[in-house]
Amino acid sequence: MSAAIEQKKTRWLDRPKVRLAFLVLSIFAVANFIIYAVVGELIGGYSLNGRAIDGRYFLGSHGRLTEVSQAVYLYSFWHAISIFVSWPPIVVYGLLRPASKK
Repeated sequence: MSAAIEQKKTRWLDRPKVRLAFLVLSIFAVANFIIYAVVGELIGGYSLNGRAIDGRYFLGSHGRLTEVSQAVYLYSFWHAISIFVSWPPIVVYGLLRPASKK
């Protein structure tokens, strides 16, 4: 692929509003991950490592299960999902961005 076509494909990445949007998303994603890790350790684990059995909810961490309420379990679950949603756009931008600087 020629350099002109490559530059045209990624030119939208150089727009200030696009760069600002990805900067804000990056800050959110990093803060979200840090909060997830800290809160997970404080509440005894993570729902993705735990399980729900007969109306009882457990968070898992390092092979240890901690029983929690349904609300805490669901919070941990949805917070984990938010991590999986917020990181892929940043990875894609990071992979495409170097190509737009040529």
